[in-house]
Amino acid sequence: MLAIDAFSSDSIPVHLITREAIEIYRKELAPGGIVAVHISNRFLDLKPVLANIGAVSGMTVRLVADSPSEESGASSTDWVLMAENESAFEDPKLAERVEAIDPNPAFSLWTDQFNNLLDVLKSHPLDAIKSLVDPD
Repeated sequence: MLAIDAFSSDSIPVHLITREAIEIYRKELAPGGIVAVHISNRFLDLKPVLANIGAVSGMTVRLVADSPSEESGASSTDWVLMAENESAFEDPKLAERVEAIDPNPAFSLWTDQFNNLLDVLKSHPLDAIKSLVDPD
């Protein structure tokens, strides 16, 4: 497993989740290996970015969302797991924790030359402003 854990702050290193970056990680995987990308972020939903990259790269993409109890004091986390094929997720302990993520053709494919953070904003400021101006 190769873990990429650099996305929880307010500013993210976009170059680490482009099509080209995922291909570099993929080349380093052993057979049956998984690229795990930590995507927990207050402002951005990075699931569609990786789902789209997985779709064009022929990789299987799954989400692991962890929501610990408030008493534990731990934070919720989201990880996207990417593998060469679906058999990487057949282990029963892993299979019960993952869910499929569908690509979103409305979102652009992130590459080293292009990304669009506005696509992945969790809240859309323009929609919020419009609802304040015209609540109906």
